Amino acid sequence: MVKTKLIKNKKHSKRWATITAGLFLFFLLLITFLSRPVLSKVHGEFLISQGILFPAVVMSAVFWALIELFTPPGRTYTDLLVRYIPALIIGLIVGGALGYFFNFGELVIVPAYNGNIDAIFFLIIAFLSGTGIIADAVWEHDKGFLGQHGAHIKKTNYNESGKSKGRRLIIVSIILFVFIFIAPFIGSSIGHDLVSIHDNNEVLSSSSGVVYVYTNSGAVPFAVSNNTATYDANSSTVHIVSGMTLAQMNQYAVSHIELKTSFSKYNLTLGTGTDSSFSPLAEFHVNSTSFNIPISESYLTGNQSNHLVLKIQTPVIESESISIMAYGDSSAGSLFGPAVLLDGTYIVGGIIAGLSTIFGLGFVDIDISRIKPKRRVN
Repeated sequence: MVKTKLIKNKKHSKRWATITAGLFLFFLLLITFLSRPVLSKVHGEFLISQGILFPAVVMSAVFWALIELFTPPGRTYTDLLVRYIPALIIGLIVGGALGYFFNFGELVIVPAYNGNIDAIFFLIIAFLSGTGIIADAVWEHDKGFLGQHGAHIKKTNYNESGKSKGRRLIIVSIILFVFIFIAPFIGSSIGHDLVSIHDNNEVLSSSSGVVYVYTNSGAVPFAVSNNTATYDANSSTVHIVSGMTLAQMNQYAVSHIELKTSFSKYNLTLGTGTDSSFSPLAEFHVNSTSFNIPISESYLTGNQSNHLVLKIQTPVIESESISIMAYGDSSAGSLFGPAVLLDGTYIVGGIIAGLSTIFGLGFVDIDISRIKPKRRVN
């Protein structure tokens, strides 16, 4: 009796070790889902940290579930570690790369945090998909779906074969890979391409001008003539607030900004904000009095009431002048622009990802081969 009891307790503790491993991934996913977006600078680029971590956690869960599905039942702590740790490493690399190259943080997390209902729906579905895959991996750990035989391995008896479950999970992994991490980037890019034929027109001429200039010491007086602002900053670093809001730039599918300045050598940081806040988006080193700033669709997903802000650092303090001109599409931007198609991608991608996650759960038996059309009786 004592021996049997010890064996049961040992199995019970191993089960809790697997559950603990799943809970670690779940809470990591939950933190990235609920926390405020954190801006980080990596190799001169500004990234949303959660945009790297969220895909990494989801992909770690996917790889862990795949490994568990195609391996014998886990019987020891070593079995758990040799599957769990490689899944974390591979997921960190693959998921982190997906978040980095496809701007998941800027295209999904930032708009969701700023109240975009479609983005919130999409992010919730992505979170639930990741949670479902984590639960599936925990459930699969001590199961043998492929008919493995050996000591202490009991034959599993399900209505669906292990190979069928494996095929389903592989299909779902590909769907999640595409519709959660790549689809938002593709949707916004298609929107950009659709209006690119007509995006060379100057737009928002009445709003693109300078409305506020400030330094760390406070507001700076300026004068405006023919859409050119002239100011004397008495500082090497100046923030220039344009009248354009992100909502207006999305409406007119602004693709680039042209700057004309009285100075020819300066460091430029493009960002958004107000007369008291600044969130950087990109950095440029300029050596000309005329400079075109390419506007990525990922730049325009923040708080739609925020303005375009330019942070300018010059080596010489003197009286300076600057004009800002926006170019985009005044006709089709509101119908086919990046913001419109991105919202559509959130809805379609979210629905597909949610349904496919349910379809791919291993603890749900879905044997498609058993579904046969009924014969018609004449």
